[in-house]
Amino acid sequence: MKKSFFLLLFTLFISAGVFAQYATYRIEKGESLSDVAEKFEVSPEAIKKLNPDLKEGNLENKTIIIPSRETTEKTEKASRIRFKEYRVKPKETLYSLAKRNNVEVEDIKKYNPYLYDEELGENDMIKIPVYESEIESFNASLQTSTFENIIHIVMPKETKYGISKKYGISVEKLDSLNPMIKELKPGQFLKVINPTAVKKEIETKFEYYKVQPKETLYSLTKELGVSTDSLEKLNPILKELGLQAGMELRIPIGSAEEIEESIDKKVDLSKNLKNLSKQEIAIFLPFNLTQFDELKKKKEEDEEEEEKEEKETEEDLLKRDAYLQIALDLYSGIKIALDSADKMGISVDTKVFDTQRNSAKIDEILRNNNFKDTKIIIGPLISSHIEKVAKHLSHQNTAIFSPLTSSELSGSDKIFQSRPSSVIKEQVLTKYIKENQTEKNLLILSNQSRASFVQKLSSELSNLRKISQANEEYLQRSDLEKMLDKDRPNWIIIETDDLGAINNAISNLNAIRSKYEIRIFTSDLSKINDAEVESEYLSHLNFTYASVDRSDTARENDYFVQKYLSEYGVMPSSYAIRGFDVTLDAILRAAFNKDIFKGIKKTKGYTEYVENRFDYKSKSKQGFYNNAVYLLQFDEDLQLKVIN
Repeated sequence: MKKSFFLLLFTLFISAGVFAQYATYRIEKGESLSDVAEKFEVSPEAIKKLNPDLKEGNLENKTIIIPSRETTEKTEKASRIRFKEYRVKPKETLYSLAKRNNVEVEDIKKYNPYLYDEELGENDMIKIPVYESEIESFNASLQTSTFENIIHIVMPKETKYGISKKYGISVEKLDSLNPMIKELKPGQFLKVINPTAVKKEIETKFEYYKVQPKETLYSLTKELGVSTDSLEKLNPILKELGLQAGMELRIPIGSAEEIEESIDKKVDLSKNLKNLSKQEIAIFLPFNLTQFDELKKKKEEDEEEEEKEEKETEEDLLKRDAYLQIALDLYSGIKIALDSADKMGISVDTKVFDTQRNSAKIDEILRNNNFKDTKIIIGPLISSHIEKVAKHLSHQNTAIFSPLTSSELSGSDKIFQSRPSSVIKEQVLTKYIKENQTEKNLLILSNQSRASFVQKLSSELSNLRKISQANEEYLQRSDLEKMLDKDRPNWIIIETDDLGAINNAISNLNAIRSKYEIRIFTSDLSKINDAEVESEYLSHLNFTYASVDRSDTARENDYFVQKYLSEYGVMPSSYAIRGFDVTLDAILRAAFNKDIFKGIKKTKGYTEYVENRFDYKSKSKQGFYNNAVYLLQFDEDLQLKVIN
């Protein structure tokens, strides 16, 4: 849609003459096309040429583009426009949007050309024209804009300096965005930067809350623990429109002490269950069981032949198909989670669907099954499939838990991304080092692949120094020793994908550890594993890393491990454990609060099960992310211990 909008602007510039002065005008009641043409001293044909969709008849409130003319007193009085962006809510129509915004349906279509050929869809992001008299309302709506680049239409007497101040950018930045515009004229379109996008880092101090039907401002302030003034300051649109169901409001997430409590306090949901009514749960996993039918059919055909060559078995297929192995492991853990919930008195009705790793199959499942009463969905595994399910069910209150992917998911506020992202791991590691950096010699071994994270670290750790190589080919012991300090603990952060450098660094540091106090850190364990570093070396160097799970599976006294061994005869894999942890946590959250989404707000702390923690935070229209990451440290006995 964004591309179509800029294409429309380009067409207008070509039609009217490049960067020529023009105006937009909203036709008043009783005015004809001839009246407008006379007012602006142009011909009706010239107006029609710039407005090909304009038809004779009732033209009241229609917005048109006026042909190029020298500025006159009349054109300065023309009603020019800007735009606000709006995400379409369920059951909204072009007519209802036009009526609410005091514009014509045709006005909305004009600035969203795809609507001439397609129906307005839920979650569509459209542009709605805002007239000069409604600029204040536009500024309020801009607070929730999601586009980084927006368009400003130059108003009479505006200057580059004034516009740049309005959007929090420099005049130089404004010029770089609009290199062809040397002199401002009323009616010109300028590219500017959305202030919301410029302040993304500040936005992290807030979370978002979706207003539910029948909620009042009074009940909301009590529930969220914020004042009316704070809400209105963060959400200027409240003063303009009042509180409305479906609004997404920014709310402060509290003081640093409250955030700390939320991270460090463990919560046991099983001790405070309030909603024991039956839960309907759907499982979406890529078993692709049709391949077993194909294998059976092939075997039957082969038996009729005389050749007795070795044929593929079900076990061979299982070994060959990694997705199937993961799906079966996850499901084995999910089944034990369902059994655990039953023992707690929580009744669960479960339906399992084989997605077959096929988008068309997911469409078929969604089309042929009723998920109206489904409380929770676990899966699918692939990002695009999760987004497809979420979009299809966006009109209902179904929580969709992504068990594995840590990639950015979008398109719904109902998605729970249970696996913390690499960014969260980086933040947790940075926070720990920053809080404990006093009297430490901080060093980092990095390369260009981790430049972004290194830059963030450097901004947080003022005394961080980079280890450089005298020899470009490989890291030498002398490169390390010249930067180590015998009088202080040496904390060395390894953030590089150069496996040779990793191996050399850890081997050399281990060799000289008797002379120095050394501890090494990383946010990316996979690179350490890829370098095939000796575990004993990591133990000697107090190796500390950020991790999604605890990685200490073999605890034979655990209920889950014992149950798994009795059910399946083998120790559980990390996927089986994750299936158990994610599912049991989701079920308990639904039993803790009838509305699982409101329950997130009331859960002040993290939950923890066999190997995984969960501390869900809202990320506005993109659902929830898991903020709980472990910091693990090797001790002298090659054992891992949690240090946060």
